[in-house]
Amino acid sequence: MSDATGFSGWQRTWLAVPEATSFVAHDCAAGRMHVDDGVIVEVVDDESGVPVASGDAGSLALTPLGVDTPVLRYTTGLRARVETAPCSCGSAGTRIELL
Repeated sequence: MSDATGFSGWQRTWLAVPEATSFVAHDCAAGRMHVDDGVIVEVVDDESGVPVASGDAGSLALTPLGVDTPVLRYTTGLRARVETAPCSCGSAGTRIELL
C-alpha cells in the first residue's frame, strides 16, 4: 500500500499489486478499501487455494480484467477478508479488509 497527501491536506491510500495489475483498490472517506471494477478479488485458503466463506480470512487472490495478458487468481500473500456489510460512505461494490 502507498499513501499520498494531496495539496489540500487530504490523504488517500491505494492498494497496487504490479504483478497482477497496477491498481486494485482505494480507500473511501470511511477508511474502507473499495475494489476497482476491473479486478476480481477472492480470499482463498492459504494451503488449498480454495475460496473461503464470506467474511473469513485468507490470502488475497486477484484476477485483473481487460488486460492483454490476464493473470488468473494471482495470490498476493496478503491476508485479507471480503467485507459484505454496506459501507457507510454509500459506495457500492466489493470491499476488502487487509489484516
